[in-house]
Amino acid sequence: MKQRISILLIAALLLTGLTACSGKGDLIFYAAVDAPAKGFDPQIVSDETGRMIVRGCYEGLVTVAADGSVAPGVASSWTVSPDGLTYFFTLRPDAAWHLTSNAQEQLESRLPDNFPLTVTAYDFEFALRRAVDPAMGSPDAFRFMNVVNAEAIHQSKAAPETLGVYAIDAHTLQINLTRRQSNFLTVLAEPAAMPCSEVFFNACIGRYGTYIKFILSNGPYYLSRFDENSYRLNRNPDYHGEHPGNADYLWYYYVADRNNLLKDLADSEYSCAALTAEEYGRLRVRKGFTVKENRNLLRSLVFNLDDPALSNADLRKALASATDTAAIAANAGKTLNAGYAPESAASGLVGSHPNLYNEEKVYDYLQKALEALDKTSVELTLLCEEQHADAMRKLLQEWQKLLGVTVSVNISAVTAQELRDAVASGSYQIAFYPVKAETFSTYDYFGAFTSYSGDNFAHYASATANLLVNTLYSGDNVKFAACYRSLENLLASDVFMLPVWNESTYFVCTKGVSGVDYRGGDQLYFGEATKS
Repeated sequence: MKQRISILLIAALLLTGLTACSGKGDLIFYAAVDAPAKGFDPQIVSDETGRMIVRGCYEGLVTVAADGSVAPGVASSWTVSPDGLTYFFTLRPDAAWHLTSNAQEQLESRLPDNFPLTVTAYDFEFALRRAVDPAMGSPDAFRFMNVVNAEAIHQSKAAPETLGVYAIDAHTLQINLTRRQSNFLTVLAEPAAMPCSEVFFNACIGRYGTYIKFILSNGPYYLSRFDENSYRLNRNPDYHGEHPGNADYLWYYYVADRNNLLKDLADSEYSCAALTAEEYGRLRVRKGFTVKENRNLLRSLVFNLDDPALSNADLRKALASATDTAAIAANAGKTLNAGYAPESAASGLVGSHPNLYNEEKVYDYLQKALEALDKTSVELTLLCEEQHADAMRKLLQEWQKLLGVTVSVNISAVTAQELRDAVASGSYQIAFYPVKAETFSTYDYFGAFTSYSGDNFAHYASATANLLVNTLYSGDNVKFAACYRSLENLLASDVFMLPVWNESTYFVCTKGVSGVDYRGGDQLYFGEATKS
């Protein structure tokens, strides 16, 4: 793999005239990723690989350590009002943009001669306005709904300029909230809160974040080259912050053939990779490897709310009432997880969870559904991976006993990638699907079920859910627990997913690699990484 990357690097140097090259003493890490990146615009990037790269190339007002502590980023200091509703940030004067020679040459005619390379409060003001603007479709918009006027802006009831974010001067930023949010500082370390120069953005004429020449970085690294499968980040010579990172170069490499990936990992051709449980079971783990298990998947029955038949709530309730999730788990040799969040993002403050299994209600729900749909029978297809086909066949036997011949369900066994693609595109009816917690945050996980979120795989929309998520982090554990319970009860009553069991993913670092900070999903950091 390194040989292939070296060939690509040499070709890139010859074609672009870049002078930077890897020296013998350079510290380089190779990370395997699950899919190609789709873009690098911090405010709208939604794919995991793109977000990983954005986190390395940009720095927000603050940064967050693995233990959850908040440290200065572009902001050297900040204060919060006693009521928790007003934040003032003081930006360090040496925070700078890295303008690549490629961007400078390509945009020379559209950038002013005195284009400012200092990162200012105006860049954060513009970025956060973009983040909540419904025209942008930011997957992170839900994180900022407690900012004054954010919800009205996202609902197209107010202009982005009315957002409660104000650049007092070049180095002072004020943010006003409508309600206290105890995790608000950590939210400001997310991609959508990264700065964006309005002047540079306008010069890109709608192509910001798509190519090297349309990217302006302020983080410890910058994207120096990429193709459809590989991405190289170089150390940023213009970064003067507190988190420069140890690596000289970072490579993110997509391998479509996962068997090849496992072979290359076993041979330490990569520094690190995240694997499914099935892949990890096939990996030859060598001496010196380090492995981190993450219980971040919740295997669930998911109903497509956009399907003509399953858009009927009574049909979903009939299916849910006929589903003994504990029996499904037991038949597969698993332990039931009735909660609506995977273990990695669940809170111990809530111990009991909703249970919809009730055979006595099946008939009434089914009759109401058939009457509303004006049908005498319904035919459905359930997608699952081959390894779960037997468990789903046993479920179908139970459904046939309770639902009779009026509901016919076919099982279609597909690959894990085909299952992910079907759910992402909405081309399914029922799926036995691994719902993923992208981070270890309860707020982030439930935030994906709001109508503001671009990661809302179920296309679930509820004003009540929006309100509950907005108040979830109030700084009050009693209120947090109440919101958590209310959210689970709401998700259960709307019946778009039935949790069954937890699954793990595994983050593997190969021999000699240490200090890589992986927090799940797109949160992969090499700031303290070393290689012996």
